[in-house]
Amino acid sequence: MTTTNEAVKVVAQKKAFMASSKLTIFLVHPQRKSELPHEALANMGDDQAASQAFAARWGGLWTEKQAAAVAATGQELEAIYRTLRELLQKAWRGDKDAIVQLEGMTAVNFRWHYTGKRAELVPEDLWTAIVLLFLRDHAAGRTAICVNPDCPAPYFIRKRRTQKFCESGPCVEYGARLRANKWWHEHGGEWRKKSKGRK
Repeated sequence: MTTTNEAVKVVAQKKAFMASSKLTIFLVHPQRKSELPHEALANMGDDQAASQAFAARWGGLWTEKQAAAVAATGQELEAIYRTLRELLQKAWRGDKDAIVQLEGMTAVNFRWHYTGKRAELVPEDLWTAIVLLFLRDHAAGRTAICVNPDCPAPYFIRKRRTQKFCESGPCVEYGARLRANKWWHEHGGEWRKKSKGRK
């Protein structure tokens, strides 16, 4: 499989020009920044209210023209949101076919935006931005699933490679309890012997 960096280098060599192989994604959105749209979609619930809440916070997944084409198919919008969410969740869990399918979805729906000396490739719709954000974070090894079996939003972006729990309060507490239990299981007998010897 050719990575984005390798592909850019190959094209640059064949065309005899240099191109930057670094992809930087800037998310410009006035809403809360602690949860990104790919996390929000992956953790979206199954009911209609959940997809409506997602759309109210982030906007629709498609442009108006794309949404009209989807509506013309007669499919329920919520069902399509759930299908895309499930594809994203499979990729988040490391399903190679789902990742390849997402990679294939990034080839279209961009426009060029020129600012001063910089050219920007801007996704036309939120779904394309979500796919790019996921692929970026997955390639960096930052996508993770919270180990707490009761976590209501288990798909998260970890801040360090060893992070096993998302940062919600109950999950942090659950992780602390697991660590304390592990310590007690490994060192509790020794600690009890030492404390008896002090009496």
